[in-house]
Amino acid sequence: MKNNYERYSGWDFRKMNKKGCSYYIYRRGPDKTIMPLVNSIQGKKVLEVGLGGGYYTAHFLRNGCGVTGVDVNPHLGSHLGIEIIKAPADDFSRLLGKRTFDVAASFWMTEYLDPAALKAYIAESLKVLHEGGLFITTIPRNRGLGNLHVLASGLKHIKKFCFSEGDFLPWLAGTHVSVTTLRGLFGLPYAHFVVVKK
Repeated sequence: MKNNYERYSGWDFRKMNKKGCSYYIYRRGPDKTIMPLVNSIQGKKVLEVGLGGGYYTAHFLRNGCGVTGVDVNPHLGSHLGIEIIKAPADDFSRLLGKRTFDVAASFWMTEYLDPAALKAYIAESLKVLHEGGLFITTIPRNRGLGNLHVLASGLKHIKKFCFSEGDFLPWLAGTHVSVTTLRGLFGLPYAHFVVVKK
C-alpha cells in the first residue's frame, strides 16, 4: 500500500484542484452542502488541516478569513500565501503554541486516517478551538459510495478508511454536534458532514 497522503509529495496544486471524474462522482453533490457553510464564515481565524491544493482555503480567503494551514505536504498550498505548518493531522496542536481559532476545518482528508489517527485528529482540532468555535470535517461513510471509494482505492494499492457515526460520535461527547449525510452521484451516500460547536 502507498503511504496514504504522503503519496502527494511530488504533486502540485494544479493537479490537486483539477475537477476530474472522481469530483463529479464523489464531491460535486457534497459541495452543495459544504459550500454554503464555508461561504457563511466571514472574517474568522481558520485552521485548515490537510488543505492540499487549497480548494476550500481559497473560499475562506475570499471571505476575509485569516487562514493557517496544517499539511504533511505544505508545498501543495505554497501558492496561497499563508502559513502552512508541516505536520500530520493527528499531531499538530503543539506546533501552534497557544494560538486558538474560531474554526478548525478539514475536507476529504480523513479518508487517510485509521481509527486511532481519526480520534487523535478530532482531539487535536477541538484543542485549538476557543470556546464557541466550530469544528467542521468530512468523514467517509462505511456504506454506499464511501465504502466503494475505499475499496476502489485499495485496488490501486492506496489505503483509505471509512466510518459509521457510531465510530466517531463517542469522541465528540460533550459538544453540540450535527451530522449530515453527504450524497454523491445518483444521491448515493458518500460521507458524514460533521459540524461541532465547542
